[in-house]
Amino acid sequence: MLQIGEQIMKAYQLKIELMGAKPAIWRRCVIPANITFSNLSMILNKVMGWDGTHLFEYEFDSRDLRILEMRGEESDDYFSKVEEVEASTMVINELMETEDWFIYTYDFGDDWEHVIKVEKIVPYDKRYPQGLKYKGPNMVEDCGGIWG
Repeated sequence: MLQIGEQIMKAYQLKIELMGAKPAIWRRCVIPANITFSNLSMILNKVMGWDGTHLFEYEFDSRDLRILEMRGEESDDYFSKVEEVEASTMVINELMETEDWFIYTYDFGDDWEHVIKVEKIVPYDKRYPQGLKYKGPNMVEDCGGIWG
């Protein structure tokens, strides 16, 4: 129940599924709106059990868009027509409200790929993410990926 002065905000219910895992490994969580894609990566790492020490990127194929932490470096892919955006400067709201799914890749050596489905937009009165349900264990870092 809301107390006086509390505000209803919105959040996004996501299902994060690790691609190639048999049996399936997935997590369902609610994340608050108005965070950056860098913040979302920290949440995804916590939810999936990653330590967060590797680079990451988001791919929105329907928009030819990659969101990544460039850390002051420009991409060396001069021939790509895909737009690249710095994760720390882009807020998640617009894409969460217009896209059904996207790919999150963590650790470019092991290439842990996750399909993230935006299940619904929900009213939310918290400023923190919340895990709802899960299936499967956390994976081991630096083991060679899903096939390692």
